[in-house]
Amino acid sequence: MTKPIAFITGTSSGIGLAASIELAKAGYHVIATMRDLQKKGHLLQQAKEANVLENIEIHSLDVTKPEEVNAVAKWVWEKHGRLDLLVNNAGIAITGAAEEIPLIDWKKQLETNFFGVVSVTQAFLPMLRQQKRGLIVNISSGAAFLGSSYTAPYTASKYAVEGFSESLRFELSPFGIHVVLVEPGFYQTNILQKKSRVSPSSPYAIDAQRVQSFVDRFANHAKDPQIVARKIVAIAKKKSPRMRYICGGDARWLYFIKRFVPFRLIEWFFHKI
Repeated sequence: MTKPIAFITGTSSGIGLAASIELAKAGYHVIATMRDLQKKGHLLQQAKEANVLENIEIHSLDVTKPEEVNAVAKWVWEKHGRLDLLVNNAGIAITGAAEEIPLIDWKKQLETNFFGVVSVTQAFLPMLRQQKRGLIVNISSGAAFLGSSYTAPYTASKYAVEGFSESLRFELSPFGIHVVLVEPGFYQTNILQKKSRVSPSSPYAIDAQRVQSFVDRFANHAKDPQIVARKIVAIAKKKSPRMRYICGGDARWLYFIKRFVPFRLIEWFFHKI
């Protein structure tokens, strides 16, 4: 029996790496991509330990370069002739005071986290439409529920992914293609290790340190990204997955307060922490 094919971006660490392993264990042939192949060692080691090396092939891919995206999509079609699961996971986090972040960094953030998702999705859609089936999982974030201080570029990119995914779900459902958002809270990923880039001389320095201390307390209790990876496997097994899957109590908390708590109370709380 032919193994289902999964294509994942951003697999050198975190959720992308964990998803590659868990999907391979679930019987998928995983095409794991990353921008820098020098970082493939951790994935290879875990694949060997899980005895799934034969189910994973690793390829270089910078999602901000359309020529690379289109080339790898063409290669997948020519070699495998199908795609069952696309996981758009590649992402970066640029932090700091919105006033002080150079515009070039704002563009870099959106090029990777949003336009990268659009580019990869567009490249594979002709194949998925021809099949009249498939699943697209876009990795969003609890940050898409509620903006927070000193994460404006990252938050904006995830809000954009959410809107894109909702529209795409409506457009693709007539073709038998499901679009799903996975919205994790704090998990042990490289993005979580990013500290706010606010210099000590900045007028925002004192407040930024206060916020960073609050974030660090949450980060100390961050969970294993394998939990999110297993959720992705569970979603892939569903015949009719829903639009959103929130992962983590902290993400559920953000979703709840944004939906049910007046914004003035949210402001008061975040200024008091």
